[in-house]
Amino acid sequence: MKKMLILSLVMVFVLGLSLSVMAEAPDPIVPGENDPEFEIGKGIFKNYEGIDNFALEETDTGSKYTVISGARTTGSTDEIFVEQGDQKVKVIINTVANIPCYLEMELTGNAGYSHGISFGPEAEALMDRRGESHWMLFHSDFGGFLNENWESVAQDDVEAGAGLFLHACDMWEARIYGNIDHRFEVIADPLKHVEYEEEILMDMRYTFDGSPNWVENTEIGAVTVGDFGYLEENTVYMQFRIPFDDIPAGQYEGDITFKAYSI
Repeated sequence: MKKMLILSLVMVFVLGLSLSVMAEAPDPIVPGENDPEFEIGKGIFKNYEGIDNFALEETDTGSKYTVISGARTTGSTDEIFVEQGDQKVKVIINTVANIPCYLEMELTGNAGYSHGISFGPEAEALMDRRGESHWMLFHSDFGGFLNENWESVAQDDVEAGAGLFLHACDMWEARIYGNIDHRFEVIADPLKHVEYEEEILMDMRYTFDGSPNWVENTEIGAVTVGDFGYLEENTVYMQFRIPFDDIPAGQYEGDITFKAYSI
């Protein structure tokens, strides 16, 4: 009788334990996590159709949750990850550079030196040195005499009617540079007698550095030595003379201008 009572108690305990276990809620099934046999197209995803577009919307109703609409779920990582490719962003704008124009000239002769720079449009470097002891001097004791071929003649050989000339005292040198197209000119006014109404026109010849060829201009007024391109640098050597025969003695005065300008 006692054994039957103990057996009955054991059965009641086991039954009560089973009922207790069955009363607990089962864990939810999460596809892909605790459902290792999840497969697209089966179960709750039997009639599933993927959506290409994806949008994320958030609302605040006092609870912390997120509603995802239009989510696309696939069963392959090849479909989950979007293909990566080369990408570009371009912005094209205009670029402008304004280089100011530049012109430079150095003039050397008769122990004088002048250096002028013109920088920027409409700029003018004007060096008027007529009030200084810097001049072009035609004098028998300094420049001497020349024949018609620009060759020196000794004073012992000087005679009237020989077609001689007085040579300007020194070889004149001009160095010109510009970052624009430019021109170099020499402009000589007639030399006028200080007492009589007599005028003398001078002759000029020039050559470029490294060239043995001289260009001669007689009785000059204005001479264009050359037109030069941008970024060119040139050195010009110049000689000047005035006629000696059949010229009244005395002092003659005038101006000569060396001019470089853009063209």
